[in-house]
Amino acid sequence: MTVAAHSKPTLPPELMAQYHVEPDGRVLLRAVRSARGGEVLFPPRQFSGPDLAPTEELLLSGDGRVNCLTRVRVRPPYELPPGYMIGFVDLDAAPLRLFGLFDGETELSPGSRVALRLRAIGVDNDGNPCLRPIFVPASGNSKEGTAP
Repeated sequence: MTVAAHSKPTLPPELMAQYHVEPDGRVLLRAVRSARGGEVLFPPRQFSGPDLAPTEELLLSGDGRVNCLTRVRVRPPYELPPGYMIGFVDLDAAPLRLFGLFDGETELSPGSRVALRLRAIGVDNDGNPCLRPIFVPASGNSKEGTAP
């Protein structure tokens, strides 16, 4: 794969329908809930439940707490940095647990507060630099209120 040096990183098209980016850089999830109420779902879909009820879009903050994480030490796909980190985050805005990439340059552990941001990291299927949603330490990171 050859990365074009002049390419500006963009969000891969398959992720554009899943995220909304605020001007200040905050990343919001495009989640949905059945028009009749009920559980929050991500990624978004047009219909939910056994009766295929129509859904309504919700924009949710990507802030939350690390549930668990691990460093992957095999050859990374999409030119991610060696030793990249993945794991689960429990969101504050809804009872959702998301799987995602973490900022591998910082110390995070279960209970750490994180925020979802977009970072230029790796390449897309065509070898072009791309933006990816990545969990980074939240400012004022605290583990208050978590079990030991």
